[in-house]
Amino acid sequence: MGKDYIIHLNNQMNFISKINAGICLKELMYLDYEYPPLFYAIAWLLKYITGAYQAMFLISSMFLTMLLLSVYGVGKTLGNRVVGIIAAYICSFFPFIYKTSIQFNLELSTAALSSLIIYLMLRVGEGNRLIYKILLILAIVAAGLTRQLIILFVIGPLMCYSLNCFHNRENVKKSHNIRDVWAALIISFVILLIAYYHDLNTFDRLIGKVDERGLIDSGEVTLLYHAFYYIKAIPGQLSWAYTICFIMALGFVFKLGEYSTNMFLAWFIPPLVVLTCVYNKFPEFTIGNLPVIALIIALAVDKVKSVKLKSIIAVGVVVVGVCQYFNNF
Repeated sequence: MGKDYIIHLNNQMNFISKINAGICLKELMYLDYEYPPLFYAIAWLLKYITGAYQAMFLISSMFLTMLLLSVYGVGKTLGNRVVGIIAAYICSFFPFIYKTSIQFNLELSTAALSSLIIYLMLRVGEGNRLIYKILLILAIVAAGLTRQLIILFVIGPLMCYSLNCFHNRENVKKSHNIRDVWAALIISFVILLIAYYHDLNTFDRLIGKVDERGLIDSGEVTLLYHAFYYIKAIPGQLSWAYTICFIMALGFVFKLGEYSTNMFLAWFIPPLVVLTCVYNKFPEFTIGNLPVIALIIALAVDKVKSVKLKSIIAVGVVVVGVCQYFNNF
C-alpha cells in the first residue's frame, strides 16, 4: 500500500494546485486516468474544516463510518438488528479494514460505497421514500467518480435482486420497486456518461495503466497461484481466527437456501471470479468482499437455534475482535 499512498498524496497535491490555479472542472476529471477526482475533492473540502493534515485521516474516518453503518443496514434489512450489529462489529475489527482506515487511500471507499449502494438498493426495493431513491443515485454517481472497481461488487446483488423480483413478478409492489431501482441506475449512468464523455478513451487508458501494476513476480506465475491468489489472501485480510469463522459460517449458510444467502453469495463470488481472471493482482482489490464476509458470519451466528450456544459464539466473536485490535494480528 506504500506506493499507492504516495500516489494518492501526489494526486491530492496536484488537485489542490489545479484548484488554486483556477483550472476548469473538465480538466480536474483527468488529473489521473486511473483514479477519478471525487476522493481528492472531498479531502480538499475537509481541509478547510480540520486542516490539511487532519483531513487525510478524517476522510478515512468518514468512509469507515459509512462502511459500518451500511453493513449494519444491510444486515438489518436482510436479517435483523442482531445480524446488523454483529456484522458491523466484525467488519470493524478485520485487520485489513482498520489498517486502511488509518491511511490515505481509496481502498476503504471501495468497501464503503459498494456497501452503501447495496443497502440503498435494498431500501428502494422495499418501496421506501423518495429520499432513498435520490440517495441511491448520488451513491452510484459518487462511486463512479471515486473508483470504477466498485461496480464489480454491486452487479451481483443487483442481478440477484432483479431475479428475485422476476421470480415473484405476480407481486405488483415488487414490480414497481424493481422499476425504481433500475430507473435510479439509468439516471446515474446518464450522469456519469455526461461526466466522462469529454474523453471516451479514459477507460482504454485506465486498462492499459492498471495492467502495468500489481504484476506477480515471474517465479510465482502459475495457474494454481493465479487461481487461488485471492483465496490465499483472505487470512491476511481477516486473520486466521475470523477466516475459520468464515469457513464454518459458509458451511452453515449454504444449507439455508434463503434470499439473504443468495444475495450475500452474489455479492462475494462474482468479484472474486473476475479479479482472479485478471492478470494483475493486489489483495486490496477484494476489499469490497470483506463486508459480505462479516455479514455471512453474522447471519450464521444468528441462525444458531440454541440461545445459550448463540450467546457463547457471540462472546467469542467479540473476544476475537478485541484481541485482534490490541495485538494487531
